[in-house]
Amino acid sequence: MRTPTACPYVGVCGGCTVANPFDPGELYAKRQLLNHALQDAGFLDPNITPLITIPMGSRRRMDFAVARVSGAIHFGLHAPRSHVVVNIRACPLADPRIESLIGPLRALFGQLNGMRRKGSVLVTITEGGIDVCLGLDDEATTEDRIRLVDFAQSYDLARVSLVDDPILIRRVPTHRSGSLSIKVPPGAFLQPSGEGEKAIVTSIVRFLPRRLPRKARIAELYAGVGSFTGVLAQYAKIQTFEGSKAATAALEHAVRDAGLAGMVTSEVRDLTRRPVMADELSSFAAVILDPPFGGAGAQITQIAASGVGRVIYVSCNPKTLARDARALRRSGYVLIEAVPIDQFPGSEHLEAVVSFDKN
Repeated sequence: MRTPTACPYVGVCGGCTVANPFDPGELYAKRQLLNHALQDAGFLDPNITPLITIPMGSRRRMDFAVARVSGAIHFGLHAPRSHVVVNIRACPLADPRIESLIGPLRALFGQLNGMRRKGSVLVTITEGGIDVCLGLDDEATTEDRIRLVDFAQSYDLARVSLVDDPILIRRVPTHRSGSLSIKVPPGAFLQPSGEGEKAIVTSIVRFLPRRLPRKARIAELYAGVGSFTGVLAQYAKIQTFEGSKAATAALEHAVRDAGLAGMVTSEVRDLTRRPVMADELSSFAAVILDPPFGGAGAQITQIAASGVGRVIYVSCNPKTLARDARALRRSGYVLIEAVPIDQFPGSEHLEAVVSFDKN
């Protein structure tokens, strides 16, 4: 297990905030984030399992910031609560394959004409290989595109893209969920680590209602490309809701290829502007939601009003979990169990899977 004790950026960049995240005191404090959140929601004695730890060096997805400062390229992560880019040379959180690209990517951005003042790059390890998606603050020139092709070939990338425009696809970036092999669109969200995703899916499956009827349906909200969907389809019919057209299209193609069209249906829906209403949700055996960092917003009000028997909430932000869990409690839901997952070791962030039942 890698540790960040030798990292010179602890407390400087917006990643790690503690030098030894696996110290027993730090692990206790991380678990207490979930405990405090659920108590704030009104669940005074929450049933919380032991913290699941994820090792350093397992991040398969890193979102780097880039800035040109006095002609030099700064490549790394933002400083805490700042737009300043901390120029890093290594990151013990990242999978070594991603860490090895930090220097080459910094050099690449220095050569791009479309990189004026700021940029970004999302690096994701998929089953097809490394997927790199760049963002520039000016239009890429023909020369830039040639450089990107050369870079992809030199570093054996599966794909390199400018935002949602693939420049070169050498191998298709794919992600597996159950029997689904999903072709991941450029910039699509995946869980930060494979270990973390496995812990989440295992918890979700354990929280599913027992003895689901053959015709039972489960609503999966904020489904993304379907990282959980293929596994869930082994237990019931799944209706997914997701705001991204590209993510939904990728899931639908994977469903057809796997012959699961009768088990999984999908709808493109912006759940912030047009949440799934209570009367639509009431017919489902369970609702599973994995909202963004800002929480479920108006959607949680509809879930609370639906009376659906089981709600399984996947959270990456204890503060917004507390707000949304409070809405469920006020509507008569009780907390069954919560699983804390330290998918962000060394940071102030915490993943959790929480199961609620209608009282």
